[in-house]
Amino acid sequence: MILLITVANAGSNLMTKTIHSFLGSVSTLLLIAKYQMRKYAPKSITYNAILLLQIFYFKSVFLYFWMQDV
Repeated sequence: MILLITVANAGSNLMTKTIHSFLGSVSTLLLIAKYQMRKYAPKSITYNAILLLQIFYFKSVFLYFWMQDV
């Protein structure tokens, strides 16, 4: 949180790059976790939880970028 506040003070362009980098990292981790769970335990509760996290994550990313255009 302190990092984001510091970055926000440095300028919106740097903050945008930081947010994009963070969102890309989380997205990659969710995709890897989903692949691993599908490969080894496709019927488990954890797999379904990862799918739900991924849906909510991409929904929040979409809303974030949509609000940037408004």
